[in-house]
Amino acid sequence: MPTIKLLIYQRSSANSSSGPKRPLRMFANHCHVHLSNHFYTALHANQAATPLTGNQIPGPVKNEVEVRMRRLQNFGARLTAGPVKFGGLGLLSFNKIASLAWKSAQESADSFLAKIDLIHPLDPPPTPTPQRVRCAKLWSDQLSSFMEAASQPERKHLAENASKIGRCWLRQIPYFEPLRLSNHEVAAGLHYRLLTPAYSPVCAACANESDLGHDKVCRLRETWSIRRHDPINRVLHSYLSRVAGAVIALEPSTQTGRRRNDLRARGGGVWCATECRLRSEGLRAGGQAYGRIVAWLSKRDAEVVSKAPRIYGGAFRPLVHSAGGLMSEETAVEWRHWRKCMEKKVWHGLQSRVGIELVKARARTLWM
Repeated sequence: MPTIKLLIYQRSSANSSSGPKRPLRMFANHCHVHLSNHFYTALHANQAATPLTGNQIPGPVKNEVEVRMRRLQNFGARLTAGPVKFGGLGLLSFNKIASLAWKSAQESADSFLAKIDLIHPLDPPPTPTPQRVRCAKLWSDQLSSFMEAASQPERKHLAENASKIGRCWLRQIPYFEPLRLSNHEVAAGLHYRLLTPAYSPVCAACANESDLGHDKVCRLRETWSIRRHDPINRVLHSYLSRVAGAVIALEPSTQTGRRRNDLRARGGGVWCATECRLRSEGLRAGGQAYGRIVAWLSKRDAEVVSKAPRIYGGAFRPLVHSAGGLMSEETAVEWRHWRKCMEKKVWHGLQSRVGIELVKARARTLWM
C-alpha cells in the first residue's frame, strides 16, 4: 500500500484589439504602464519629499530608467506573442507568423491540387512542411534570447509558466463554478505570466525590496498555506475516486496517531495510500532554471520521505510541486501512473482543477 505526500512549494523572489483577445491586450498594455510607474516610483521611494517630476530626475538616472523600461516593454511584447507552452500568452504576432503560415498553406495546397491533376507543375511539389515545424526555430531563437537577457527570478517564473499545470488555466472555459476565476484572480495569473513586478519597489508589509515574486514569500503577509492545501487535497480525492475500483479515504490515521495522511487510495490500479501536504518555501535554484528547480524539488522528496510518519503497511510516495505547477521527477512519475488509470476526460479535469486552484492561491497573496 503506497502512501503519497503532496507538497506545493513557492519560489523565492529573486495585435488585434477585437474579440476575446482584447481584454488580454488591454491587460498587457496596463502592465507596461504599471512598469513605468514602478521604476519612476523607485527613484524616490525612500524620500519623504514631493515625488520627482520628469524635469527634476537627473539625466543619467532618467536614461537608465528609460533603458530598463524599453527592456521590460520588449519582454512584455515577447511574452504576449509567445506560445503558451513556452510561458507566453499565445497571442501570436501576425508580422512574424503570417509569412510562415502562408508558405506552409501554399505548399499543402499545391501538393493536394497536383494529386488530383488540377495543376501540372514542371517539378514535383515538395513535401509540405507543417507550420509548427517552420515556427519551431523562431520560437527556439526567441526563447534563447529571452533567457539570456532575463534575470534569475524571471527565468524561474517562465519555467513554471511553461509547465503543463502552470499553463492549463489559460484554456479553461468557465462553464461551471469550479473553473471560474474572479477578475482579480485572472489579473493575478496574467500578472505572473507577464513577469510584472509589484507596483511599489518596497514591500509595505516587511519594508524589503518588492521584486518579482516577493508577495509569495513575504514573511509578514498571510501565507494561506492551509487554504492552498485543502482545495487541492479535495480535488485529488474527487478525481482519484473516479478511477474504477478505487476506494479513496481522506486523512487516514497513521501508526503514531498524531499525524494523518491526507489521502489513501486502495485498488483500482492507483496507489493504496496517499498523503498530501502543501508548504510555502522559496526555491534556491540557480543556473539553468528548469533543471535546477526540478533538482531542488527532488531534494524535498527525500526530506519528506525521511520525515514521513509510519503507516499501516504499503509504501510512501511524496508528491512535490512548486506554486507555479512544476513537479519533481518522482512526482512526474506518479502523475504518469495516474494518467494510465484515468479516462482522458477525468485526467484533463484533474490537471485543470489543480491549475485553477494554484492561480487562486497566488491571487490571495498578490497585492496589485
